[in-house]
Amino acid sequence: MQATLDAFLSIENERLSEVKSRISQTAPDALLLCFQTRSLLIQVDGNDDTIQVTSIGMLDIEQTSENLTSSSFWREFVGQPFGWGWAVMNQQGYSDGVLLSFGGVTPQVLLEVIASSLKTHRIGSAEVFGRESSP
Repeated sequence: MQATLDAFLSIENERLSEVKSRISQTAPDALLLCFQTRSLLIQVDGNDDTIQVTSIGMLDIEQTSENLTSSSFWREFVGQPFGWGWAVMNQQGYSDGVLLSFGGVTPQVLLEVIASSLKTHRIGSAEVFGRESSP
């Protein structure tokens, strides 16, 4: 888990410039988030269905990837600085997800591993004691 947190620290305040997804067989198994000087490679470990987050230099996974930069999901985050990252552990002790924020501290994205594939979810607005608050 510490390696994941260290990876988040390595891109702190860098702006997201590009997002790519790698498809293995029929499901996405990796996501590359490219920032100004480094990238986050988020991928599935098929041995135990956990998530691995690695900070790497600029890397191109073009040969097996789909560019998601202009997709409706990622478009609003492109150009935003990385805010915070959280490592998610389930009740069985497996690290199978991460939370990400861009341009602030409120988590906006959940990435989770399910059945050896990487799933991406948008997180909605927070509520404080029954009242909605701004993200």
